[in-house]
Amino acid sequence: MESFKSMRDFMEVLDREGELVRISCAVDKDWEISTIARQMCFSYKLDQRPALLFENIRGFSMPLLLNETATPKRAAMALGIFVDDPAERRKLMREKFWRAYENRVSPKLVEKAPCKENILMGDEVDLTRLLPVPIWTPGKDAGPYITAGGTVSRDPETGEQSIGNYRLQLKGKNKLGIYAGDGQDTFYHWRKAFALNKPLPVAVVIGPPPTVLFPQIYRVPFDELSIAGGFDGKPLPVAKCETSDLLVPAYAEIVIEGEIPPNVFEEEGPFGEAFGVISPQRPRPIINVKAVTFRHNPIYHAFMSSYVPGTASATRASIKPYFVYNTLRMAGVPEIRDIYLPEAATGTQILIVSIKKMWAFHPRHVMFAIWGSKASHDCKFIIVTDEDVNIRDPFELNRAIFMNVNPARDVVIIEGGSWTIDPSVGMSTEQRATTATKMGIDATRPYKYDIALPEEEHFRKVKERWSEYGIKPLERILEILF
Repeated sequence: MESFKSMRDFMEVLDREGELVRISCAVDKDWEISTIARQMCFSYKLDQRPALLFENIRGFSMPLLLNETATPKRAAMALGIFVDDPAERRKLMREKFWRAYENRVSPKLVEKAPCKENILMGDEVDLTRLLPVPIWTPGKDAGPYITAGGTVSRDPETGEQSIGNYRLQLKGKNKLGIYAGDGQDTFYHWRKAFALNKPLPVAVVIGPPPTVLFPQIYRVPFDELSIAGGFDGKPLPVAKCETSDLLVPAYAEIVIEGEIPPNVFEEEGPFGEAFGVISPQRPRPIINVKAVTFRHNPIYHAFMSSYVPGTASATRASIKPYFVYNTLRMAGVPEIRDIYLPEAATGTQILIVSIKKMWAFHPRHVMFAIWGSKASHDCKFIIVTDEDVNIRDPFELNRAIFMNVNPARDVVIIEGGSWTIDPSVGMSTEQRATTATKMGIDATRPYKYDIALPEEEHFRKVKERWSEYGIKPLERILEILF
């Protein structure tokens, strides 16, 4: 089955499959939506949390969709993979993500696009009345924030277009504050435009198809829209903006068009960020909004970031393993068996890889390929294990670390930049430059040793007779490489 061409098509299937909860009672966007989502994430394990559709937001006619791709199962469903077995699902996802990289397809410009069904220009625009933008950390955030918008911009020198997920503070009816951090494409684009004393045209895409959403939230090495086409081997329909030549997904729910004026900075923040702390207020660029286009009966889409667990961390944990797999495969790292990023570390900062170890420094090849990539250069912890370790089981992972790791030999610590929102190194540029480090742990077996267990045949016989012993049924079968 192909991926869904629009977010609303995917939402309808989630509803039919019992994966969506419609909240029809009236809710307040400035405190209630975030608190409901936060309580849900704290109360249920990742794979038990439903997608949420808030249908009755006080003061707004537009509904809000949250958490729709924030489980491994639903992330796979978004790409047309309906498989219950987790191992088989991961295999199919790896194959589909690799095809998206290997067989990229350029987008196709269309004349009639659903995202153009309604057009507001100039003084007609009032984002504060149109969009139900929540306050995600009430009492601490500077105001409402657009959290799932994909900002489209173009390199003023090369003409290459990019779309990335950056936080956007709603500052007024037609003004946004933007934080695109170091190493992100729009950061480079506005820096180049400012050097030329020119404005940078941008478009903010809200509610794109899942094939666009996934590369949008991961810093991929190729054009995100061509990767979107690569998922299914056919061009993504796109439309040209009303106020610039930027291309946006034709089936997006909402598109905000504007420009970043040169060398204009206003205070942005504070905001409760992905690392779970309030990032401070800083002077940052703004976006002057010039137009908004949207579908009939549009659906506002959002991520809840801040203190984990959350919907953003769960989405990253569900899809980032496949982008990391592509990174390693492109770097020529062989025999990758599994990749896991715990949600507790925002789905980005602890990365665990199991491999079939081929040579002594194979684990270090894994580490430095990841740290050398565009997308994961700021990952703080990388752990590499042998292929027989279930890296999703904390017991097995801890056992591998304690049995195999000689810290003086197997721990790698390097200096390097970190996220500007990482509380462990401080929030200032000076603190990050002098204290940011990363750690790699080689938890593979240093040599072949005998496991202190009975023979495999003995376990097989005991399993066959288990019901005779009077012990409650086995919940888990011991699996080990003999």
